[in-house]
Amino acid sequence: MLLSLIVLGATSTAPSRAVSFPDNPEVTFAQAPFLVSLWSVDPETYERESNFCSGVLIDSRTFLTAAHCVSGRSNFVVVSNQGTKFERGEVLSVYDFRVHPRYSKSTNLNDIAVGILNFPARYNSKLLENTQKAGDFSKTSNQIFGWGLDQNEDDTGFPMSAKLNDFSKSGKKYYRNFNIQTQIAAGKYNKVENNFSGACFGDSGGPLIAYHQGKPSVIGITSYISARGCDVAVPTVFARVKFYLPFIKSSVASLVARFKAEETNFPNLDEVSLLPDTDSYLTRYSESSSAYSSATLQEGGGVSEAADIKSVMLQAFKTSGPEYYDFSINAYTSKPIESCIERQKGKWLVQVALDSRQKVDFAFEINPGTGCYTPDKTVYDAETILVTPPAGGVCDDIGVKPWGTSEKNASTKTKIDSFSFFFFKPCLGTSKKIWIRIDHTVDGRGDIEPGLDMWAGPFSTEPPSSK
Repeated sequence: MLLSLIVLGATSTAPSRAVSFPDNPEVTFAQAPFLVSLWSVDPETYERESNFCSGVLIDSRTFLTAAHCVSGRSNFVVVSNQGTKFERGEVLSVYDFRVHPRYSKSTNLNDIAVGILNFPARYNSKLLENTQKAGDFSKTSNQIFGWGLDQNEDDTGFPMSAKLNDFSKSGKKYYRNFNIQTQIAAGKYNKVENNFSGACFGDSGGPLIAYHQGKPSVIGITSYISARGCDVAVPTVFARVKFYLPFIKSSVASLVARFKAEETNFPNLDEVSLLPDTDSYLTRYSESSSAYSSATLQEGGGVSEAADIKSVMLQAFKTSGPEYYDFSINAYTSKPIESCIERQKGKWLVQVALDSRQKVDFAFEINPGTGCYTPDKTVYDAETILVTPPAGGVCDDIGVKPWGTSEKNASTKTKIDSFSFFFFKPCLGTSKKIWIRIDHTVDGRGDIEPGLDMWAGPFSTEPPSSK
């Protein structure tokens, strides 16, 4: 969403959000693999809502964006590997971020933020390493990259780029509060049309990239433009990354230290969530009566151990008799929990996506109740189906089975360390593969896995081998 316009002396400014007069109106992922988009997420359904800013990966787990993009914000994700806004891309959940402590909404000074991801991106950016070695502007090529509108305020859905020149020495001419030590003014002036290529609505937080001997470095983070719009005769203002390297390094060190102190693991993304358009599945194993595949999820991160989900499994059973179920989704917790506490204070939300759109196609809840679970005994009529699967009424009952451990508490009641949710093939329709997301809370403290707008999978739904 657009922020309020800000008056800087004689020139009104607005957060900037795309590329005006682009040289390249359809940037591919291969041309800018470091470019990411930032999306808001519905806190109830965990589904993606809208693209509100851009960002840039400076290594495999660290991103930069504008402070005004994320200040006071929660429930957002970073998305990489998109060709257009309409593609799912590679969703990366955010562990945490730091807004520059001297960021000012009224002046736009220090408009920079840095964050780290819960999972490493598949693209291992070298931008931070290159930026530390290189200077600011290159004599050959300097480009702004971003998502959003063009100079006509049309949204094409593609990321764009434009080559820019340095106008920092005359920055005060355009913006009274411009600070050449901490900011860059850049654009490409067209004398005939009397306008600048640069940022427009949709590009805040995106990078200004300089190429030195073919290697990209990030020299600026898109901050603001004139409030008169995108077809203007003023350059774009960027936060000068070189100036903020100490802030970036100290923030990353602090975030990583907390990540480790909370004993957070760092799963391989390929063991959790493959790209949505893949033809592959998570590794599948076969037994005499079933086949299964698992996703190793993130543990730690300050989540209550009682609620923390360490892995999720999809298991397919042979249907040779009434004792067999077609499928179960199994969730394994990091720490066993007493059966009465789980029954009375525990809550599960299970969501299933049936195709690469990765939208919620089937979802159910298990809410707190009375009494205690009996380990290894299946409970029926405990679920509430929130999203009806394609088969509708054919999928009308889900069995909930808590599995006990040998560990006993003081009152000798067996504890629980995993849950199985049983359902029949019609719940999944004709899908050959599915994705899973689970939220587990105990007494209000919860764990959403594998993360906001992320999905574990795909899991194969093929029947077990008859051999």
